[in-house]
Amino acid sequence: MDSLNKNSITKKAHLRSTFLKERKLMTQDQVKDISKGILESFRHSFDLRTYKYVHVFLPIEKQNEIDTWPIVDYINQEKGQVVVSKSDLLSNNMEHFIYDKSIKVSPNKWGIPEPESGVQVSESQIDLVLIPLLVFDVSGHRVGYGKGYYDLFLSKCRNDCVKVGLSMVPPVELISEVEPTDVKMDYCISPK
Repeated sequence: MDSLNKNSITKKAHLRSTFLKERKLMTQDQVKDISKGILESFRHSFDLRTYKYVHVFLPIEKQNEIDTWPIVDYINQEKGQVVVSKSDLLSNNMEHFIYDKSIKVSPNKWGIPEPESGVQVSESQIDLVLIPLLVFDVSGHRVGYGKGYYDLFLSKCRNDCVKVGLSMVPPVELISEVEPTDVKMDYCISPK
């Protein structure tokens, strides 16, 4: 992505606008290749035997998000429990459910795939969270869509819950507007 110098210090609104535009210009083949690279990096970086409940965001296709369905399949193959969320649009909270292929998933009003029902899991049970983002910095801060769902969710997780961003792009040097409510990531995986 050429719009920003990798070493730039930028505000969230500018980063959000820039990376949303550039992501929308990606072809489906580019998204597929990036998603494959992220899956491979995830497989080599995390031993799933040490995590019982792994929270995975489901991709919003119209936003050209990373395709996390192969990660869901991989976690299931490794006998992990996949957890996915359903958003409460009034409170900005999320409820979390164990996902398996028998669970029906439907898009909400923003196009986010969500479970229609299932066995609920509390934030305190989740061991590892894969986090959507648009861009991140070298300190582990991220820029998402700006609604605060993930920061609120992550603030309720255990201190030892591992927080892993999935990024299509390399980091910028610094995100200049970090709020006290922003929860830092422990790791970030990009295709390279």
